[in-house]
Amino acid sequence: MNDDFEYVRGRSAAVCQEADVALIERALMYWRVQDVESMLSTYADGIVYHVYTFQEASPQFAEFAGKEAVRAVLYDILADFDYLFYASDLIELRDGVARVQSRFVLRHRGSGESLSGSKRQRIHVANGVIVRIDEYHDVAMVDAFMRLTKFKLR
Repeated sequence: MNDDFEYVRGRSAAVCQEADVALIERALMYWRVQDVESMLSTYADGIVYHVYTFQEASPQFAEFAGKEAVRAVLYDILADFDYLFYASDLIELRDGVARVQSRFVLRHRGSGESLSGSKRQRIHVANGVIVRIDEYHDVAMVDAFMRLTKFKLR
């Protein structure tokens, strides 16, 4: 059996490994149901998770290295936000790097304010585990939302 096959999602098609597709889809499903520990089982011990936006908006927007650091930030995110809706599309997987687009609706637990938007991720896979995630948010939207929630909490 040929290890490569044609995988189509969204608008792109790429030759990729079936196991990498299954791994990424499993990790995305675990986050959708807020199962941090199962999601971490898909990560390398030395995982690097980088969220690109203004770090001043929230301490959760920075680079974190290692499962323990990533575990802490993921639980912090869930402590601050209730996910009302979360859906992801694997757009492309090529040479061990996946491009993912996710849509979400979140409720900030402290203020009750809701945020709907989307993010993009580049997920790097090597040796059957996720080794790096680069996550890109709409910086202006996140900054405005975080300032709004800080104002409401005063």
